[in-house]
Amino acid sequence: MSPKVLEIDIIERKQAEERKIKRSESKYRKLYESMMDGFVLVSMEGMIKESNEAYQKMVGYTPEEIIEAEPTGILTPENGMPSSRRSSSSKF
Repeated sequence: MSPKVLEIDIIERKQAEERKIKRSESKYRKLYESMMDGFVLVSMEGMIKESNEAYQKMVGYTPEEIIEAEPTGILTPENGMPSSRRSSSSKF
């Protein structure tokens, strides 16, 4: 096998792997966005990095407010969140 053929083979394999990863990311992103359960991604330091729409509706905060807040500072209806912060369209 010549070096040029080997290079093309490596490039094709890498591109195929990248396509597979993108399909997988897309699949899980759709799942994450359509979940009816609240979900948050928390860093090793305990900070919220991301939340889905269901979680945002549960706690009545915007994505920006959730990311800026201390995780222990997010109040929910169960632990005393003021009613004015609750999402009016929340089913939770």
